[in-house]
Amino acid sequence: MRALDSHPVGRHHHGAPVLGLPGVDRGPSLVAIRLLGHGAESRDAGRARGSRARGSPALRARRGDTGAVLYLELLPDDVVADGLRADWARLEEAGLPNLSRHRSVHHRPHLSVSTHPDEAAPDPAALPALLAPVLDRLPLPLRPGPLAVFGTGPFVLVRTCTVDAALLALHRDLVGLVGPPGVEHGEVGAWVPHLTLARRLDGAQVGRALELLGAAPSGLLTRARVWDSTRREVTDLGPDRPPSQTR
Repeated sequence: MRALDSHPVGRHHHGAPVLGLPGVDRGPSLVAIRLLGHGAESRDAGRARGSRARGSPALRARRGDTGAVLYLELLPDDVVADGLRADWARLEEAGLPNLSRHRSVHHRPHLSVSTHPDEAAPDPAALPALLAPVLDRLPLPLRPGPLAVFGTGPFVLVRTCTVDAALLALHRDLVGLVGPPGVEHGEVGAWVPHLTLARRLDGAQVGRALELLGAAPSGLLTRARVWDSTRREVTDLGPDRPPSQTR
Protein backbone atom coordinates (compact mmCIF):
# COMPACT_ATOMS: atom_id res chain seq x y z
CA MET A 1 0.00 0.00 0.00
CA ARG A 2 1.23 3.47 -0.84
CA ALA A 3 0.08 5.95 1.79
CA LEU A 4 -0.74 9.50 0.81
CA ASP A 5 -1.30 12.00 3.56
CA SER A 6 -1.15 15.68 4.20
CA HIS A 7 0.01 17.44 7.30
CA PRO A 8 -3.02 18.73 9.21
CA VAL A 9 -2.79 22.42 9.91
CA GLY A 10 -6.27 23.36 11.06
CA ARG A 11 -8.31 22.12 13.95
CA HIS A 12 -10.92 20.46 11.75
CA HIS A 13 -8.32 18.14 10.21
CA HIS A 14 -7.32 16.39 13.42
CA GLY A 15 -8.63 12.86 13.57
CA ALA A 16 -9.70 12.83 9.92
CA PRO A 17 -10.11 9.21 8.82
CA VAL A 18 -7.72 7.52 6.45
CA LEU A 19 -9.84 5.78 3.84
CA GLY A 20 -9.35 3.66 0.76
CA LEU A 21 -11.04 5.25 -2.23
CA PRO A 22 -13.61 3.35 -4.29
CA GLY A 23 -12.02 2.29 -7.52
CA VAL A 24 -8.46 2.21 -6.21
CA ASP A 25 -8.82 -0.60 -3.71
CA ARG A 26 -7.22 -3.40 -5.72
CA GLY A 27 -3.75 -4.28 -6.91
CA PRO A 28 -0.73 -1.98 -7.06
CA SER A 29 -2.82 1.18 -7.26
CA LEU A 30 -4.07 0.81 -3.69
CA VAL A 31 -3.77 4.19 -2.07
CA ALA A 32 -4.69 5.35 1.43
CA ILE A 33 -5.70 8.99 1.48
CA ARG A 34 -6.55 11.35 4.29
CA LEU A 35 -9.73 13.12 3.29
CA LEU A 36 -9.57 16.75 4.35
CA GLY A 37 -12.65 18.60 5.49
CA HIS A 38 -13.02 20.93 2.54
CA GLY A 39 -16.10 19.44 0.95
CA ALA A 40 -15.71 19.72 -2.81
CA GLU A 41 -13.31 22.72 -2.56
CA SER A 42 -15.12 24.21 -5.53
CA ARG A 43 -14.92 27.90 -6.32
CA ASP A 44 -18.43 28.24 -4.99
CA ALA A 45 -17.87 30.34 -1.90
CA GLY A 46 -20.49 28.55 0.16
CA ARG A 47 -22.64 30.43 2.58
CA ALA A 48 -21.53 33.38 4.66
CA ARG A 49 -20.75 32.52 8.26
CA GLY A 50 -23.21 34.86 10.01
CA SER A 51 -22.19 38.25 11.27
CA ARG A 52 -18.56 37.10 11.66
CA ALA A 53 -18.31 36.77 7.88
CA ARG A 54 -19.29 40.36 7.19
CA GLY A 55 -15.81 41.80 7.68
CA SER A 56 -14.93 45.36 8.57
CA PRO A 57 -17.74 47.86 7.87
CA ALA A 58 -15.21 50.07 6.08
CA LEU A 59 -14.46 47.28 3.63
CA ARG A 60 -17.94 45.92 2.95
CA ALA A 61 -19.48 46.81 -0.36
CA ARG A 62 -22.88 45.96 -1.75
CA ARG A 63 -22.11 44.97 -5.32
CA GLY A 64 -25.50 45.43 -6.98
CA ASP A 65 -28.44 43.08 -6.88
CA THR A 66 -26.38 40.01 -7.81
CA GLY A 67 -23.87 40.22 -4.95
CA ALA A 68 -20.28 39.09 -5.49
CA VAL A 69 -17.76 36.48 -4.60
CA LEU A 70 -14.19 37.68 -4.20
CA TYR A 71 -11.12 35.47 -3.93
CA LEU A 72 -7.89 36.77 -2.42
CA GLU A 73 -5.04 34.85 -4.06
CA LEU A 74 -1.24 34.63 -3.89
CA LEU A 75 0.62 34.07 -7.16
CA PRO A 76 3.74 31.91 -7.55
CA ASP A 77 6.74 32.65 -9.72
CA ASP A 78 7.24 31.06 -13.13
CA VAL A 79 9.15 28.08 -11.70
CA VAL A 80 6.22 26.93 -9.56
CA ALA A 81 3.57 27.98 -12.10
CA ASP A 82 5.28 26.10 -14.93
CA GLY A 83 5.60 23.03 -12.70
CA LEU A 84 1.88 23.09 -11.98
CA ARG A 85 1.05 23.55 -15.66
CA ALA A 86 3.25 20.55 -16.44
CA ASP A 87 1.18 18.50 -13.99
CA TRP A 88 -2.00 19.70 -15.69
CA ALA A 89 -0.53 18.66 -19.04
CA ARG A 90 0.27 15.15 -17.75
CA LEU A 91 -3.30 14.75 -16.56
CA GLU A 92 -4.65 16.08 -19.85
CA GLU A 93 -2.53 13.65 -21.86
CA ALA A 94 -4.03 10.83 -19.79
CA GLY A 95 -7.56 12.07 -20.43
CA LEU A 96 -8.08 13.05 -16.78
CA PRO A 97 -9.82 16.17 -15.43
CA ASN A 98 -7.43 19.04 -14.78
CA LEU A 99 -7.41 22.81 -14.51
CA SER A 100 -5.85 23.36 -17.93
CA ARG A 101 -9.42 22.98 -19.19
CA HIS A 102 -10.36 26.21 -17.42
CA ARG A 103 -10.42 28.64 -20.34
CA SER A 104 -10.79 32.00 -18.59
CA VAL A 105 -8.15 34.51 -19.67
CA HIS A 106 -7.66 35.31 -15.98
CA HIS A 107 -7.01 31.71 -14.95
CA ARG A 108 -3.49 30.99 -13.71
CA PRO A 109 -1.82 28.96 -10.96
CA HIS A 110 -2.54 30.48 -7.58
CA LEU A 111 -2.77 29.80 -3.88
CA SER A 112 -6.12 30.86 -2.38
CA VAL A 113 -5.97 32.92 0.80
CA SER A 114 -9.64 33.62 1.52
CA THR A 115 -13.10 33.77 -0.02
CA HIS A 116 -15.68 36.49 0.57
CA PRO A 117 -19.27 35.98 -0.63
CA ASP A 118 -22.09 38.43 -1.20
CA GLU A 119 -22.25 41.53 0.99
CA ALA A 120 -19.29 40.31 3.05
CA ALA A 121 -16.99 40.92 0.09
CA PRO A 122 -14.47 43.72 0.62
CA ASP A 123 -14.18 46.49 -1.93
CA PRO A 124 -11.30 45.56 -4.28
CA ALA A 125 -10.46 49.23 -4.82
CA ALA A 126 -9.63 49.59 -1.13
CA LEU A 127 -7.39 46.54 -0.92
CA PRO A 128 -4.11 47.63 -2.57
CA ALA A 129 -3.49 50.39 -0.03
CA LEU A 130 -4.91 48.40 2.88
CA LEU A 131 -2.85 45.28 2.27
CA ALA A 132 0.37 46.91 1.06
CA PRO A 133 2.18 46.77 4.43
CA VAL A 134 1.55 43.02 4.69
CA LEU A 135 2.18 42.17 1.04
CA ASP A 136 5.48 44.02 1.20
CA ARG A 137 6.81 40.82 2.83
CA LEU A 138 6.66 39.14 -0.57
CA PRO A 139 8.37 37.30 -2.11
CA LEU A 140 8.24 34.36 0.30
CA PRO A 141 9.46 30.80 -0.30
CA LEU A 142 6.89 28.36 -1.69
CA ARG A 143 7.62 24.65 -1.43
CA PRO A 144 4.98 22.46 -3.11
CA GLY A 145 4.82 19.12 -1.35
CA PRO A 146 2.69 15.97 -1.13
CA LEU A 147 -0.45 15.38 -3.12
CA ALA A 148 -3.71 15.32 -1.19
CA VAL A 149 -7.40 14.81 -1.87
CA PHE A 150 -10.23 17.04 -0.65
CA GLY A 151 -13.82 15.95 -0.26
CA THR A 152 -15.68 12.67 -0.12
CA GLY A 153 -16.55 12.40 -3.81
CA PRO A 154 -16.32 13.70 -6.39
CA PHE A 155 -12.78 14.50 -5.35
CA VAL A 156 -10.42 17.45 -5.73
CA LEU A 157 -6.74 16.66 -6.25
CA VAL A 158 -4.29 19.24 -4.91
CA ARG A 159 -0.62 19.67 -4.21
CA THR A 160 -0.17 20.81 -0.64
CA CYS A 161 2.42 23.45 0.18
CA THR A 162 4.84 23.22 3.06
CA VAL A 163 3.82 25.67 5.74
CA ASP A 164 6.21 27.79 7.74
CA ALA A 165 5.83 30.61 10.24
CA ALA A 166 6.17 33.32 7.59
CA LEU A 167 3.43 31.90 5.36
CA LEU A 168 1.02 31.35 8.24
CA ALA A 169 1.69 34.86 9.55
CA LEU A 170 1.02 36.31 6.09
CA HIS A 171 -2.32 34.49 5.92
CA ARG A 172 -3.25 35.53 9.46
CA ASP A 173 -2.50 39.19 8.84
CA LEU A 174 -4.25 39.32 5.46
CA VAL A 175 -7.39 37.74 6.89
CA GLY A 176 -7.19 40.10 9.85
CA LEU A 177 -7.36 43.06 7.48
CA VAL A 178 -9.99 41.91 4.98
CA GLY A 179 -12.27 40.23 7.52
CA PRO A 180 -13.25 36.63 8.24
CA PRO A 181 -13.53 34.38 5.18
CA GLY A 182 -16.91 33.09 4.06
CA VAL A 183 -15.75 29.47 4.27
CA GLU A 184 -14.36 27.64 7.27
CA HIS A 185 -11.26 26.29 5.58
CA GLY A 186 -10.02 29.83 4.93
CA GLU A 187 -10.05 30.77 8.60
CA VAL A 188 -6.89 31.29 10.60
CA GLY A 189 -5.91 27.95 12.09
CA ALA A 190 -7.90 25.97 9.51
CA TRP A 191 -6.13 27.04 6.32
CA VAL A 192 -4.32 24.40 4.26
CA PRO A 193 -2.30 26.13 1.53
CA HIS A 194 -2.45 24.20 -1.73
CA LEU A 195 -2.28 24.38 -5.51
CA THR A 196 -5.25 22.78 -7.24
CA LEU A 197 -4.58 20.17 -9.92
CA ALA A 198 -8.03 18.81 -10.78
CA ARG A 199 -11.66 18.81 -9.67
CA ARG A 200 -14.52 16.35 -9.93
CA LEU A 201 -12.48 13.14 -10.08
CA ASP A 202 -13.86 9.75 -9.15
CA GLY A 203 -11.82 7.26 -7.15
CA ALA A 204 -10.36 5.46 -10.15
CA GLN A 205 -9.27 8.76 -11.70
CA VAL A 206 -7.56 9.76 -8.47
CA GLY A 207 -5.59 6.51 -8.51
CA ARG A 208 -4.48 7.08 -12.11
CA ALA A 209 -3.50 10.68 -11.37
CA LEU A 210 -1.36 9.64 -8.41
CA GLU A 211 0.60 7.25 -10.60
CA LEU A 212 1.37 10.04 -13.10
CA LEU A 213 2.49 12.88 -10.86
CA GLY A 214 5.86 13.20 -9.17
CA ALA A 215 7.61 15.90 -7.18
CA ALA A 216 7.19 19.59 -8.00
CA PRO A 217 9.79 22.38 -8.06
CA SER A 218 10.03 24.95 -5.29
CA GLY A 219 10.01 28.68 -5.89
CA LEU A 220 8.52 31.88 -4.56
CA LEU A 221 5.21 33.54 -3.89
CA THR A 222 5.68 36.87 -5.61
CA ARG A 223 2.39 38.77 -5.91
CA ALA A 224 -1.24 38.89 -4.80
CA ARG A 225 -4.50 39.60 -6.57
CA VAL A 226 -8.27 39.65 -6.07
CA TRP A 227 -10.56 37.76 -8.45
CA ASP A 228 -14.13 39.06 -8.64
CA SER A 229 -16.12 36.10 -9.96
CA THR A 230 -19.27 38.15 -10.54
CA ARG A 231 -17.70 40.95 -12.56
CA ARG A 232 -14.99 38.60 -13.85
CA GLU A 233 -12.34 41.16 -13.04
CA VAL A 234 -8.88 40.90 -11.52
CA THR A 235 -7.36 43.52 -9.23
CA ASP A 236 -3.58 43.28 -8.93
CA LEU A 237 -2.38 43.91 -5.38
CA GLY A 238 1.36 43.97 -5.98
CA PRO A 239 3.72 44.45 -4.27
CA ASP A 240 5.28 46.90 -6.66
CA ARG A 241 8.97 47.63 -6.29
CA PRO A 242 11.89 48.06 -8.68
CA PRO A 243 13.59 44.78 -9.65
CA SER A 244 16.69 45.77 -7.67
CA GLN A 245 14.57 45.80 -4.52
CA THR A 246 13.00 42.38 -5.05
CA ARG A 247 13.87 40.17 -2.14
